[in-house]
Amino acid sequence: MRISLAQRKTIPIIMNAPFSIVLLFNLIFILFFIPNGWTDLTNGAIQFTDIAKESGVDFLHVAGDPRKKNCIIEAKGGGVALFDADGDGWLDIYFVNGSTLDKKIDPPPKNHLYRNNRDGAFSDITDEAGVGDIGWGMGCAAADYDNDGDIDLYVTNYGKNRFYRNDGKGHFTDIADEAGCQSALLSTGVSFGDYDLDGFLDLVVADYLDLNSIEGPLGEGKAMWRGFGVYPGPRAYKAQGMSLFHNKGDGTFENATQSSGFSKMESAYSFTCLWADVNNDLYPDLYVSNDSMPSYLLINKRDGTFEETGLMAGIAYSEDGTEMASMGAAYGDMNGDFEWDLSVTNFSEEPFTVHLGNGDGTFTDITYTSTVGYKTYSALGWGVEWMDVDNDGDEDLFFCTGHVYPEADSPDLDTSFAQSPMLYENNGNNNMSLVEKGLGKDFYTPRIGRGCAQGDIDNDGDIDLVLNNLSSPPSILRNEGGNKNHWLQLVLEGTKSNRQAIGAKVKLTSGKIRLAKGIWSGSSFLSQDSAVVHFGLGGQGKADLVEIIWPSGERKTLENIKANQRIVIKENE
Repeated sequence: MRISLAQRKTIPIIMNAPFSIVLLFNLIFILFFIPNGWTDLTNGAIQFTDIAKESGVDFLHVAGDPRKKNCIIEAKGGGVALFDADGDGWLDIYFVNGSTLDKKIDPPPKNHLYRNNRDGAFSDITDEAGVGDIGWGMGCAAADYDNDGDIDLYVTNYGKNRFYRNDGKGHFTDIADEAGCQSALLSTGVSFGDYDLDGFLDLVVADYLDLNSIEGPLGEGKAMWRGFGVYPGPRAYKAQGMSLFHNKGDGTFENATQSSGFSKMESAYSFTCLWADVNNDLYPDLYVSNDSMPSYLLINKRDGTFEETGLMAGIAYSEDGTEMASMGAAYGDMNGDFEWDLSVTNFSEEPFTVHLGNGDGTFTDITYTSTVGYKTYSALGWGVEWMDVDNDGDEDLFFCTGHVYPEADSPDLDTSFAQSPMLYENNGNNNMSLVEKGLGKDFYTPRIGRGCAQGDIDNDGDIDLVLNNLSSPPSILRNEGGNKNHWLQLVLEGTKSNRQAIGAKVKLTSGKIRLAKGIWSGSSFLSQDSAVVHFGLGGQGKADLVEIIWPSGERKTLENIKANQRIVIKENE
């Protein structure tokens, strides 16, 4: 957290006082205005080091010609998942790959799974695990859908999707067809959530558009963007809808798209789908980021049906009432009020938005009052993460960026194809500051970023980042220095709730720190974050109070939990 401008203005006033008074006022200032464990992120105290190459991750994302994009599909995709594929307590990495339209590559591009060797290196176990799909991939989500104690993996494609069931030893079998949760269109977003609270995770899959609905062969259509001839955007195609699959509890799903009311919604160019209880009735609601259309918020009616309320909730349009091309989305607790706040990435010349949750299913747009709107306006965003970079006890905000048009590199434009990621430091009082220096040269390297995921890949007590970059190698940004402050990690295991406790809310109080964390599926941009709940505790050596609200509605309270450890908490134990 950084000192606010109002706080800085108090310092010169007291500096003219006698020395003893200065010391007294400075002490009061430190004790009451600067958070315990506060870190100035601009001074190099925390560095992000890209260890992808040295760690043995040799993945290369393919999406048509790296320097010329002729079709919209060549600029999309690139999800990534951080999950424990083999149950050893360490995060493994799954990268979703693309393909090409006009030429064959031998061997064809495929998705890759890298096992964490627990020593800073990774091993490619794609073929051994059986997850090397060669379809044109978009996104992924990982969850224990059958409550058997291991993590399964869903992958969205242009064409048939894959649903890999884990055998508990890191080996997977595609069961998408037999499980009854297939879509053979152009699927993008996917997310697990228990919408009827029966203890089994249901599944939503978003289909983006119909590539065959445009006239003429793929790759030959033209549109104009800032004076350049580029491929046609989504509005040139027929939009698709979303499918909702209800988990029957026997390893299969039934299609609930019609019975839930999903089929009645206007078809949209949908990307990220994100379950979260935004009105505090325990039942998860669904946010959907839509490209070039108003975004959706589907409120769970607790009877198997949903009501679309995006406009009334205040998240469908920008602050000035215009449609946006929304890509990624993430929930977090920005201001420590234990309500879910929403951040969304958008196209260039549209700000990345920040919406404060009011706790009743509505939101307040603070995009510009938080300062996030100003410097994100010319960027083009994809993945987004609420994450406590420095473990000081509040949520910072990370954006993964990169354009869709190589033509953006024209010297006459104020943007570029590859772009540096952005990190906003939480200043408190619903205000944030862009950290433009101090995070290390690897962090600021321009990339054509797409999907990103967060998690503690080296189990050292701070949060790292993994980026899947379009037509490029990935980035594994290891956090160096974030664990100088205290931290606490929780692994939740549901019994009455779904086994992985997806949808749980954890509230923590420690000294001045108040913060809520959730376990999400399919957030950021078509990606999967770690399911380990991570809290920064600043200078606090313990968490005073932790309250867990399980998806089932059960509540558990723990007191005086020692910092700097990871603990497993089971429901009803």
